[in-house]
Amino acid sequence: MAQLKVPKKHSLAKEFARRLRDALFVIDKDDRRRIETYLQSQNITFKYMLSKNPAWVMKRVKRIIPPPNELYPVVELLFQEYGRQKCSLTNRTLFDDQTWKQAENVLNTIRCGYVSDPPGVSFYFEIGRDKNQLPLYRCTRGTNTLEGGVHMNIIRKFASFGAAPKLTDCILADYRLRHNIHASMKNRYKTRHQGHYDPWLTESINILCQKYGMNTLDPRFNGGYTNGRLRLISGQESFGITAIPEEISKSLNMHHIPQQLPDTTVTVPMLISVSTRLAIPTGIMNNPRGALYNYLATKQQVEKAVLPLHTQLEFKLFSKKLRCIHSHNQSSINWNELACEWNNIVNTGMAPYTLFYKSPEHLESFYNSCWKKRNVAYNSIMNSNGVCETMEYQLQSPDRSYEVVSAQYPAPLRINASINPQNGIPVSPSAISSFLQSPPSSSSLNPTAENTSILSQTIVPQSLYTNNSRSSGRVITTSTILPRKRTRRSKKKVVIPLIPNHHLQLRIEKSYHFHHQKYS
Repeated sequence: MAQLKVPKKHSLAKEFARRLRDALFVIDKDDRRRIETYLQSQNITFKYMLSKNPAWVMKRVKRIIPPPNELYPVVELLFQEYGRQKCSLTNRTLFDDQTWKQAENVLNTIRCGYVSDPPGVSFYFEIGRDKNQLPLYRCTRGTNTLEGGVHMNIIRKFASFGAAPKLTDCILADYRLRHNIHASMKNRYKTRHQGHYDPWLTESINILCQKYGMNTLDPRFNGGYTNGRLRLISGQESFGITAIPEEISKSLNMHHIPQQLPDTTVTVPMLISVSTRLAIPTGIMNNPRGALYNYLATKQQVEKAVLPLHTQLEFKLFSKKLRCIHSHNQSSINWNELACEWNNIVNTGMAPYTLFYKSPEHLESFYNSCWKKRNVAYNSIMNSNGVCETMEYQLQSPDRSYEVVSAQYPAPLRINASINPQNGIPVSPSAISSFLQSPPSSSSLNPTAENTSILSQTIVPQSLYTNNSRSSGRVITTSTILPRKRTRRSKKKVVIPLIPNHHLQLRIEKSYHFHHQKYS
C-alpha cells in the first residue's frame, strides 16, 4: 500500500486499502470456520468483526499470499475498478497519472513473484490460546520485527554514548547471546526466558549430572540450549566487525593482512573451568593514540583501517583530487580509480593516523552529501558580488559591541516583602530578619504583647508551610527555613519550619498567631 500514493482525503481511500488487504492476504479456511462458529454463538457476523475490530481477527487467523498466477488478475481487477472511482466531495478519481504508473510497477512486481509467499514455508507461530480456546498466532512476515526489535533496540542502548569500536564489539557479542536466548524460548517453548544468560554454566552442570547418573536440566530453564549444544566444532564464522575479502582489498590497492581466526571448539574440561566473571580485554576502557584504528584494521584484516573521511588532511586531499579532476574537464568521476589512487597515497606511510583506506562508496557518499553542498554554498557566496562579505564585516564589527550586565553569582534566596492575604498585614523583611537574628532570651518563652506584635508583623501565609498554594499563594522564600515538621496538637495539619538558631518550634493556630515553646 505504501507504493501507491492514493490521496488520503479521498472518500474511497480507506475502502480501497481494506479491499487491497483482502486481495493480497487470503485467510486460512479452518481458522475462518473456527472464528465464524464462535462469533455465531455471540450473534456477531465475521464481516462485522472484520470491519470493526480487524486486529482481533488477524491475531487469530493465518493468512497466505497466493501465487502470481492467482494474485495478479485479482489485483489488476481491483485497480481497474477502484482507480476510476470519483470522490463524492472533490470529484477527483482515486488514481491519477502518477498513481497509475505506480500501480503498473506493483503489478510487475506481482508478476515476477516477489510478493507471493514461497511454497511450503510457514510464517506463523502459535503462541497460545485465548479464553475462548481460539489459537493466537504471531506472524513473522516482513522486516518490522528486525527493524524495531533489534536495530532500534541497539541504537537506544549505547549508540548515543559514543562507545569505541572495541567496546561496541564486546557489547554486541553479549547482546546477540541474550537476543538469541529470548527468541529461542519464545519460538520453541512458547514462554519467556527467566534466569541467567550463561548457558555454559548449565552445560557444565549437565556434564556433571551425566557423569554421576543424574537427570540433566530441562532446556526450558537453559535458554533453549539442549545438552551438548555448546560442544561444537568451530564454524570459522565471524561476527561483529567483519574482515574485508582479500579480492576486494587487493583490487583497491589495500595491503591485505590475513589472520587466523581463533579456534572456538569447546572441550569438556575447558567448558567446566569457564570463569563466571566478566572478562574485559586489556585496554578496552582507554583509547591511546592509534589504538582505535589499529583495532579496526586488525578486524578488517588490512594494514590501515577503512573509514569514511573524517580528518582535516583527508578533506584537503579530497578537495585537491576533485580540483584536479575538474581541471581536466572530466564529465564523470571514476570512483574506483580515485579509490585506488587514494589508497596508494595511504600505502606510502605519510601522515600516520590521519590518512586511511577508502572504498569507492566512501568517496562517492562524501561527494554527494558534503562536498557538493559546500561547493554550491561557496559558489553562491562568490556570486553575491561582495554582499556576504560586507554583511559579515558589518555584523561582526567591534563597533557593534555592547556592555552587557555582569554575570550573577549563586547566592541565597532573598526574602521578598508581600502582603498576608489572610489578614491584610504587610510582611516586613526587616522584621523577619531581626526576629531570626535576635538572640534567644527568657522572655521569648512567654508570649508577651511585645512578642505578639512582632510576630504579627512577621506572620506568613499558610501556603508557605503547606502544599496548598491555590488558597493564598507562595510569597516568601528563604534559605533559613530548613526542614519541615507537622504539629501534633493542632487540629489542622500545618507544616511549620524549624529554626535551629533559636531551637524553637513555631506553630500556627486558627488565630494565625505564633506561640513559642522550647524545642527539645
